[in-house]
Amino acid sequence: MPDFVCPEDPELSIIPLDVKDLISYGIAWHKNNERNEIKGFVEITKQIYKTSLTA
Repeated sequence: MPDFVCPEDPELSIIPLDVKDLISYGIAWHKNNERNEIKGFVEITKQIYKTSLTA
């Protein structure tokens, strides 16, 4: 999985892959779903992604 999804953790091993292909990511949810959990997940994901771009 991409590094912005899972930050460094001493309990995990990182095995780098030599992949030249670019992969696009996205999040989809039903527009009428008002669950705070989903809104929170989307906001946290946006913050992590923006932080990974500036690192």
